[in-house]
Amino acid sequence: TRAAGQGGAEATSVMGTGAGEAERTSQYPPPYHPDGRQASPSAGYGQHTRAYDQQGPAPTAAHGAGSQQTPPTAAMPPARDDAYEGMYRGFGGTHDTERQRQEQQRRQQQEQQRRQQQEEEQQREEQRRRQEAERVHRERVRAEQEAARRAQASARQANQPGLWSFVKLLPLLIIPIIQIPLGTGVSYAWQWFTSESGMWNGTAWFYPGVFTFEGFFHAMYLGYFLLNNVVGAEFLIRSLRTAYVVGAMLAIAVIAGTNGMLFYYGFWG
Repeated sequence: TRAAGQGGAEATSVMGTGAGEAERTSQYPPPYHPDGRQASPSAGYGQHTRAYDQQGPAPTAAHGAGSQQTPPTAAMPPARDDAYEGMYRGFGGTHDTERQRQEQQRRQQQEQQRRQQQEEEQQREEQRRRQEAERVHRERVRAEQEAARRAQASARQANQPGLWSFVKLLPLLIIPIIQIPLGTGVSYAWQWFTSESGMWNGTAWFYPGVFTFEGFFHAMYLGYFLLNNVVGAEFLIRSLRTAYVVGAMLAIAVIAGTNGMLFYYGFWG
C-alpha cells in the first residue's frame, strides 16, 4: 500500500519506512484480525494478516467462486433439473403407483394363465397316455385272443378228419369187399358162443354156411351193419370234436343209408 506524502512531497512506501514515518502512520487504526487477536498499531503494516492473506474475498453461499457450488444442507435440498417437479410430485407418484399395480396384475394374470396352460397340457398328456395304454392293452388282448383262436384252429385241423380220406372209404362202404368176410367170421363166432362156449343159456344158433344163399346174404348184411356203422360213428365223433360240419353230415348220411337199406331188405326181421 502506498501512502500519500504531505505538502506535495514524494509518495513513499509504508513498507520499510523509518521511525519518523512510523509516527505518522500510527494514526491509522490497527488491521482487522478475524481470530480476535488485537495487533499493535505498528504491526499492521509491514506484515501480512490472516484477513488479507487470501487472494480476494472468501466465497459465500450467495456468491460462489467460479464453478464451485455450495453443498446442500437440510435447509436447502439439492437442486433438481426439473423446476416444476415439486408442483407435480403428488400426481406423478399416484400415476407410478397405479402403473405398478397394473403391471403387477398383468404379471399375475400371465402367471395364472401359464399355470392353467401347464395344467391343461398335463391333463392332455395324461389322457393321451391313458388312451395309449388302453389301446396297447386292447391290442394285446386281441393278439392273445387271435393266437388262442389260431391254436384252436390248428388243433382242430390236426385232429380233423379229411374229406379225401372219407371219399377213399366210400368204395369200401358200398362194395361188399370187406363186409362178406367180416359177416361170415362174426356169424361163426356167434354160433360158437351160443352152442359150444357154455356161457349162453338160451337156444343155440347155427350158421348155415357162407356158400348157401341164406348164409351168404346173412353174412353180407351183417358185414354192412358192422363196418358201415363203426366207420360212420368214428367219423361222426371226430367231426363233432373238431366242429367239422361237412364230415358230420357225411357220417350221418352213411349211418342212415346203411341202416335204411338193411331195414328194407329185412335184416332186422
